[in-house]
Amino acid sequence: SWAERDPAAAARLSALRAGVGAVADAHKLPTENLLAPDHLRRIAWTPPDEVSVPVIEQILTDFGSRPWQIDLAAEVIVDGLAAAAAAIEAKADPKADVDDPEDTDTDTYTEEPAAEET
Repeated sequence: SWAERDPAAAARLSALRAGVGAVADAHKLPTENLLAPDHLRRIAWTPPDEVSVPVIEQILTDFGSRPWQIDLAAEVIVDGLAAAAAAIEAKADPKADVDDPEDTDTDTYTEEPAAEET
């Protein structure tokens, strides 16, 4: 399974399926008509180095997607890849965005009180 072979790819695929599925539902389309499942799998398995709408549009064009499909799906794919990357990063470093009240290491700037004039 994807989750065993490449957990990050599995997370990307899950995010992409959710996003594309929501767009398909909003347009009353079967998900597989909006975008071929193989296209999502290929992007999830090997995402581009640069994740942007123009890059995803080109990839989908190269895969043979139609312009209307690309117009509906490209941005949600970019969003899904970004969300998956953030989730993967957070899972890799669960303390990255959490303030620990027990943490006494102060590496932030604190203003020293001004010296009193006598």
